[in-house]
Amino acid sequence: MHLNIYITGVEVKFKNQLYPMIIAPTHIEELCNISIVESGIWFGASTTLTKLEHVLQEQIQALPEYQTRIYREIVEMLKWFAGHQIRNVSVSITDTSTDEMYP
Repeated sequence: MHLNIYITGVEVKFKNQLYPMIIAPTHIEELCNISIVESGIWFGASTTLTKLEHVLQEQIQALPEYQTRIYREIVEMLKWFAGHQIRNVSVSITDTSTDEMYP
């Protein structure tokens, strides 16, 4: 079983790896949930970066500035991460936890 489809393609083609089951984490509803709670926002591990940015922008508009400083910084950082096409398919847990994120 393998979760990262980007690395999988390279491993199958060049390293002759075989993965009999590949899971698309963005299709697992429980991993895509977003919960706004009193202490902040809980993002599922497969929330796309576009959705993450959208929810943060909504909260920035709805809440006072002092409560959204970190949200503003995350939104600003996402601008440097990748274009919209990549952010539409990139998920927060796999992409921000690798060394592929450059400021």
